[in-house]
Amino acid sequence: MKCPKCDYSLWNITPGPCPECGHLFQPSDFDFKPGAVAFTCGSCAQTYFGSSRRGHLEPKTFTLRLL
Repeated sequence: MKCPKCDYSLWNITPGPCPECGHLFQPSDFDFKPGAVAFTCGSCAQTYFGSSRRGHLEPKTFTLRLL
């Protein structure tokens, strides 16, 4: 995943401005091989692999259930 403006590597960087050129980015701007990219929950640090056709999370959101 590289910045489309300056080619800077955006892996493991919080979505927002590219540190090199300031171009705004989101992971949803990119396509990945299904099952190849791990997304980590910001609340619990659980890892989920993108399984959609574009390699993104499916479902896009999760419902919090208290046990």
